[in-house]
Amino acid sequence: MKSPDLLHTLRRGGLAAVAEPSRAPQMQAYMKSAMPYHGVPATRMRQVCRKKTQTVRRDRPKMLAWSRSKDVWKRRSAILCQIQLKKETDLDLLYSCIEPSLDSPEFLLRKAIGWALRQYAWTDPKKVCRYVDQHAGVLSNLSKREALKNIGGEGALAPSRTRRIGSRTR
Repeated sequence: MKSPDLLHTLRRGGLAAVAEPSRAPQMQAYMKSAMPYHGVPATRMRQVCRKKTQTVRRDRPKMLAWSRSKDVWKRRSAILCQIQLKKETDLDLLYSCIEPSLDSPEFLLRKAIGWALRQYAWTDPKKVCRYVDQHAGVLSNLSKREALKNIGGEGALAPSRTRRIGSRTR
């Protein structure tokens, strides 16, 4: 039996409780979409999603499984699951979630890798520089550029105009 996807879990575990079905037709018409709407206001949807994803992102086995999924969105979610954790980031999990997508040509995965590394660089820029240097041969230019966007020479946070790309500064 297939496990329920995240959206199904959210709908069953919280979104249904905050739905306003009477608002659904107006929401659907505004979005000009054939997709089903349940009348969940954006602020309530964010609250429910935030609560549920905090639980999911701490589920290491699930994130590792998602990082190897054929579904690009699950892989991207696994890479980005710790993006707001700063010092609480589990680097082993981050690196393990990035690894299956290192050689992917998929733009969304390359961007996610760079984004996740860039966010962690605010906490520890030297570790991000070291990771990028160690994986320079397999990281895409996009991932490198995004990861190092705010890092200057010697692994220090750079002024906003300075960018370090690969091993050169521009």
